[in-house]
Amino acid sequence: MKQRILLSAVVAIAAVSLAVPLAVPGALAMDSKKVKKNGPDLTAVRANIKKEDWKQAMQLLVPLTKSHPKSADVFNLLGYAQRKSGQFDVSLKSYTRALELDPAHLEAHVYLGELYIQTKQLDKAVAQSKIIAKLCPKGCKPRAELEAALAKAKW
Repeated sequence: MKQRILLSAVVAIAAVSLAVPLAVPGALAMDSKKVKKNGPDLTAVRANIKKEDWKQAMQLLVPLTKSHPKSADVFNLLGYAQRKSGQFDVSLKSYTRALELDPAHLEAHVYLGELYIQTKQLDKAVAQSKIIAKLCPKGCKPRAELEAALAKAKW
């Protein structure tokens, strides 16, 4: 019963949020909105992600995991490129590392939730949605994106 109520709530919220682009080809991957001093320049990475050149994005990101090992954004974007190229196992590791570095990284929670949807682990996707709801209780774009993805998921 609780799952049905939660699903109804997710569907209702997602219905309101359908204007949010989800998994649109060429959509720009999100990373933390926090401005970080001494953080890596991710401009070229984002350009490759926008072009859906996952291989090139990963080639740029892997060295950044060594030079900026505490950058949640680097691991989040690496996970995104890995997931988009079908490398689900390593994508999970990258998202997990991003969240170890920044447990409040909304976008990493969204993408991890989307990974769980793609791998038919809907209960884990719902758990990510609940975490995001706690992080932005008044609503936010990342929350709306994962809720919309859950609404479209085959239960």
